[in-house]
Amino acid sequence: MNRFTYALLLLASCQIAPALAANYDIDATRSYVEIETAGGWQNVGVYDENSPLPDNPLWIVAGEGQTLFRWELSKTVTRVALSGRIGFDLVESDYTPGVFRAFRAEPTQLIAAIDIPDDVRVPFYMNYSPLTGALNTPPGMVDNDGFLPYMSCLCFDMGPTPDHPRTYYSGSLSDSGLTLGGVRSYGMSGGFFLGFDDFDYVVAAVQPDAPSFAGTPRIQRIVIDAGISPVPEARAAAMWAAGLALLGGLARTRNKRTVC
Repeated sequence: MNRFTYALLLLASCQIAPALAANYDIDATRSYVEIETAGGWQNVGVYDENSPLPDNPLWIVAGEGQTLFRWELSKTVTRVALSGRIGFDLVESDYTPGVFRAFRAEPTQLIAAIDIPDDVRVPFYMNYSPLTGALNTPPGMVDNDGFLPYMSCLCFDMGPTPDHPRTYYSGSLSDSGLTLGGVRSYGMSGGFFLGFDDFDYVVAAVQPDAPSFAGTPRIQRIVIDAGISPVPEARAAAMWAAGLALLGGLARTRNKRTVC
């Protein structure tokens, strides 16, 4: 590999390899919070018992000989623009080289265009793939995730509850941009599960009572699309400077050879 090719690769790596730390400005035209308000159950017709079983319905036992109906939960959805800035620091494991986490940098500013029912929460850290740039929320059970000595911890997350909802994120992180998509789950509430849209209907002979969360606006989805802040981080700036200096030196060397 000659020096000119090396310099080009060095400059290219500034765009491919993520910086150890970066701030991202959220694009308000492409980022939003989706707020959902559930109503009551609406009868959408007789349920055919011979039809294929749905994936995740909520079954209500009917009396013998009663006709079963399919009841769908009515919803209204509102999108609220999201702006501000978010930062991440990449940290490599001391125990497993090549294993990274993206830690949320402070301060993080996520600003909704209007008042929303709850704060937009981004996890303190997410798993990060240096090969693909993929981000994802760590699983509920962690025994050896590369950041702890082997089997030093067995942590089980009991899952979300209505009072302590959890947002499951996935996305990508690079020196040029950040994308995150989150779905919020509220766990069990009044016998009904709302979150992830595991089901939107029940099967019953009579209209079920409205769920306990009916009429209460709740965050269901979060979408963040952000670009790198105008001021480059120190590591990225250093790599750019090194690449440009090397190219400049090569150019001067070629000019001198031409003059001779």
